[in-house]
Amino acid sequence: MRVIHIINRLGASGAEVMLFNLALKLREMGVEQDVLTLMPGGSLEERFRAEGFIPTNIGMKQGVPSLSAFRRLRTLIGERQGDVVLGWMYHSCWAASLAAPRGTPVVWGLHHTLTKLSAERPLTRFLIQFGTFFKRSVSHYVYVSNTSAEQHFALGYPRQNSTVIPNGFDMQRFVPDPSLRKAVRAELGVPDDAVVFGAAARFHPMKNQVGLVQSFVKATEGHEKAVLVMAGRGVDTQNADLVGAQQADTAGGRVRLLGERSDMARLMNAFDFYVSPSGWGESFPLVLGEAMASGVPCITTDLGDCAFIVGDSGVVVQPGDADALVGALRGALAMSPSARAELGVAARQRIEERFSLDPVAAQYREVLLRAAGRS
Repeated sequence: MRVIHIINRLGASGAEVMLFNLALKLREMGVEQDVLTLMPGGSLEERFRAEGFIPTNIGMKQGVPSLSAFRRLRTLIGERQGDVVLGWMYHSCWAASLAAPRGTPVVWGLHHTLTKLSAERPLTRFLIQFGTFFKRSVSHYVYVSNTSAEQHFALGYPRQNSTVIPNGFDMQRFVPDPSLRKAVRAELGVPDDAVVFGAAARFHPMKNQVGLVQSFVKATEGHEKAVLVMAGRGVDTQNADLVGAQQADTAGGRVRLLGERSDMARLMNAFDFYVSPSGWGESFPLVLGEAMASGVPCITTDLGDCAFIVGDSGVVVQPGDADALVGALRGALAMSPSARAELGVAARQRIEERFSLDPVAAQYREVLLRAAGRS
């Protein structure tokens, strides 16, 4: 079987990283694959190439549909002779359905929840609301969370030919490592005895990074050794919103903005807690599971399946409740090192038991085989 993946670009966000991990596992299972992107670039592109995949972009620009690009995409799909096309996220799912030659099965992979549809960009909102136009031609839908699936069903997406497959995690790659903890903290200039909160996501209003900085500054008054380390595309010292938010930090220098990183398995070891403060849109944040697999307990807002993911190994607060987030951060600061370690052990165990990558990849393979008529 040959699968053609279509994705917006190859940045280091959750869906892109999941595609990379899945592609490696599917290859081990004998599945041939091609990766096509709507836009060029992204920090994961070199990792795909290093693993023998040759990503090809069709030359689209952000938010600008292009007839010539779709023609190129259709040509590439035909040349690669895929048995099934798998779209990743709305823009690429639409592109897959519009460009796939007649008779080629198309699977939609949906990684978003619809908690706050009104806050989405107009084009994204259009793609979500009118994605039901393709429901008779899409062979199968894969949702990353139960919450996302139910929300899409309510919008008119079909229940039949739909499967919920959670994100999966490589337990050999994301591992607690005391030596890495010491080394990464040294690189960041963070003391060994500091309490470090981590967060990683592309900069976007739904991710609530500005709110996290504000809550951190408020929660950690008088705790000079508390540190917030943030990574992600656009999360850097050139970001005026984040730089402005951290100016309230009277202790100074406790918020580190690292920009986009491709070494999250390494960086996670520097954290004592991982924080996912999003206000809407999350379905199954990949980075939440990566933190837990690394033995890092999490504080998360109650979006998508986040509460189910962390279970009793972390803290859940309501999205948009800044006071609750401040309280959760203060509670984390008050925990003893041994209590933090116990939560970290429980977090890793939960991921290993419920969200290991091998069974997740096997579920994807079965769906793809079924769509291609080979199950």
